[in-house]
Amino acid sequence: MTHYPQGTLTPHAAYYHLKGRHPLVTLWSYDGANSFSVLGGKAIPDKFTAPECVMVKKNGLKGLIAPWDTIDQKGASQDGVTFVDALQGPTEVEIKLLVRGRDPQHCRKLCRLIIASIDKKRTSELSFIDLDTGRWWSDVRWFKAPPDVSNIGESCTQELTLVLRADNGFWRTYPETDSFAFSYEDTTETFNYDTEADGDLGENWPLCYTEEGGGFIYADGSQARWKDDPDDWLITDTREVVAGPYKDFQTATNNQVVSMVIGSFQEWSLPEGAANDLWARMGRNPDGSWDGNGIRMRIENNILTSSAVPPFRRSRIACTATHRHPEHSIGGTRAYLFVLPKRLRRRHSARGDGSNHRW
Repeated sequence: MTHYPQGTLTPHAAYYHLKGRHPLVTLWSYDGANSFSVLGGKAIPDKFTAPECVMVKKNGLKGLIAPWDTIDQKGASQDGVTFVDALQGPTEVEIKLLVRGRDPQHCRKLCRLIIASIDKKRTSELSFIDLDTGRWWSDVRWFKAPPDVSNIGESCTQELTLVLRADNGFWRTYPETDSFAFSYEDTTETFNYDTEADGDLGENWPLCYTEEGGGFIYADGSQARWKDDPDDWLITDTREVVAGPYKDFQTATNNQVVSMVIGSFQEWSLPEGAANDLWARMGRNPDGSWDGNGIRMRIENNILTSSAVPPFRRSRIACTATHRHPEHSIGGTRAYLFVLPKRLRRRHSARGDGSNHRW
């Protein structure tokens, strides 16, 4: 594509181009062979090395707003009319140009290029760019022949009037709406495998048992369940297990969301009942096991409590009914883990994610 004016941008032209004092108006040929800056900083030529240029004359641009037809309805005895609709007509743009060449031959050549860049059937693009409203354009074609008298061989300048038509009557720009999505790090565990024979939750879940009671946690193919000590299933001491952090999963920040679907009523017994815990921000040892750090939310006896470990700090959040999920069998828990996207303000690097349950 050949652009006019040719050559590099002069300091004079760059000043007007960067300041945005005048909008940049460009006519693009229908076949993409040529383009002409007719207003704005880029329309200012290098008068010494490439003086050929095309510029809009003063008060030489009109017809940018398309006319419209108003459709009214009038009754036989009605005063005035009733407005029905308004239909936009085509835009009729008139541009008065001053074409300049270093000699009459270059001037005539440039005039021919401009005329040949516009067609009666195919459309060229007329675009406007300014700092306030951005880029706007419309597809135009010849509407009428140029009415000017040609100064053949008499001058280095030539007045040329372009009478163009934009069929749809509107100027277009880029869409001002867009969509975006957050980047999530997430994982989900549905326990769709059976580990009862192994007495664990599989290789992805490090387990940390505390206290002297018996029993163990396992996956039954659809959820995580607790199995009482087969040697002492009626009367047994308390036992807790922390599952996690989940193997090879961590988040870039401490902004995390962990959720769990409980598959049954919680066990009720004396002196205390079962509890279900959710853990987040779990720290890791070099071997991937839990280092004892994290944030815990406990559901026990219809009470929610939150704790930071270590040091151990507990606060009661709210009283709520026990969560139930009728789709899952009684006696087990299915856990789902979700992690929110990064926030703009980072506090410190993440420690990972996991889930803990006590029955």
